[in-house]
Amino acid sequence: HFVSSFLAPVPLAAAIPTLQNKPDNCNGVASRQQLRALQLQPGELLLDLGSGDGRICLTAAECFGCRALGVELDGAMVERSMQSVSELPASCRSLVKFRQADILDFALDEAPTGVTMYLLPEYYHKVEPVLEKLVQEGALVVVFIWELKGPHWDRRKVKEGSGWWMYQESAQHKGESAQQECAQHKGES
Repeated sequence: HFVSSFLAPVPLAAAIPTLQNKPDNCNGVASRQQLRALQLQPGELLLDLGSGDGRICLTAAECFGCRALGVELDGAMVERSMQSVSELPASCRSLVKFRQADILDFALDEAPTGVTMYLLPEYYHKVEPVLEKLVQEGALVVVFIWELKGPHWDRRKVKEGSGWWMYQESAQHKGESAQQECAQHKGES
């Protein structure tokens, strides 16, 4: 129902082999500096676009106590992710949810604090409107392996590490965007 029935969904994420080991005292692959850089707090929401096996969401809940929502097109991966929730400590299980959906066409009940994305760069142009909306609403966006390109992303880049980049809309640029929008409306009347 999220993708037209006459179009076969095209995977936007790379098929990355998963590691069998679980986060070891929160030093697992997904919990290194990328998630720490988001400074997620209990009660905040992490959105993982193209969540695959759910590793990022599971680690965020276990290590940072935040809520996490993974959005994944592949139903088998969503099922696998949901099974992995049972391996979390009991206190963390209610923090993690997974939704089978097309990341290009889904609705959120609330704006996330942080967004993670591990997708193939040739599909970034399709995902960019989703990321634009999220970053303009105040979310910190972390992408893995392939950085976002263009001057509008370059000015938003606030941190980077080995194989990851973080983007945030600055208050200055939010103000400039609002002024430009106001000027456009003024010119129309």
